[in-house]
Amino acid sequence: MNRKLIRGSLFLASLVGFLNIASASANTDTTQVTGTVTSGNLSFTKPSDSSFKIRLNGENQIKTISSIKTIVTDFRGIDEGWQLLVKSANYMSYKSNYHLILNDTDVTNNNIVIVNQKKQSLTQEIVINTKIDVEARARAGDYRSQLDWNLQPNVDKQLVE
Repeated sequence: MNRKLIRGSLFLASLVGFLNIASASANTDTTQVTGTVTSGNLSFTKPSDSSFKIRLNGENQIKTISSIKTIVTDFRGIDEGWQLLVKSANYMSYKSNYHLILNDTDVTNNNIVIVNQKKQSLTQEIVINTKIDVEARARAGDYRSQLDWNLQPNVDKQLVE
């Protein structure tokens, strides 16, 4: 055989061997990391208390009093909002003397939406404007409005019970 042909064949064989070694070392294995992220809580802190004093004067009186505050945390991990509802469990005991108005809405013994948050908000301080509408014929005395709060995921329509 021709020496050039032998050298070329040896070179070609060496090159093929090298490529086989290189391709063998280029083989890779894959690893998968799997996991689950679970929804967190939708919750709120106990809303603050508020109080008022009004002197009867024979006329209806509307007075702004200290705001009610709470902090809502929404760690559900979904882009949906929530609603904060309220009703007064003892509404019938004071309704002839005064009305409680939260965010420009009269509180009664039925659930009403006070705050309607349309999107997720991880942590949000809620400040609820609070007014008292005292009737001209109100009876003097000490009164207490017992408010029941309900935080729930946002729904298409306002709930009334």
